[in-house]
Amino acid sequence: MPADASPGPMEIWHALNMMNRKLLAHADRAFSKIHLRFIEFRILFILNRTGPTPMVRIAKELGVTKAAVTSIIDDIEAKGLVRRDRDTKDRRLLNVEITPAGRKLLTQAEKTHFEVIAGLLATLTQEERRTLMRSYEKIGKALENLA
Repeated sequence: MPADASPGPMEIWHALNMMNRKLLAHADRAFSKIHLRFIEFRILFILNRTGPTPMVRIAKELGVTKAAVTSIIDDIEAKGLVRRDRDTKDRRLLNVEITPAGRKLLTQAEKTHFEVIAGLLATLTQEERRTLMRSYEKIGKALENLA
């Protein structure tokens, strides 16, 4: 594409999808150094913020199936980072709660997350960062208006 040509909708969509894949792969590589996957970090982050949380709510917040969350929770429970308990008010619900070991690893993971983000954003000028934020905000508002 010529430098002065404006990218079309499909080119932008493809670029966003490729960027998302690359971001997730980069995050997984960074988190692997502390024996965590990015999705596991996201679950620990949610649990730290919300307290004991039903697995269906975690699945909804992550945009994945309950079966996928169950598998991930199995993995991080085996690491001692979370525990499952029946809800005291509704015994049908299974809540997941972060453990002290999970909180400790989350503190380290948040530092890793910040380093990943800061490293990527260091490649942009302040004006490019502002432009990026304005663009994402506009797209976000457009998506809200479609809902």
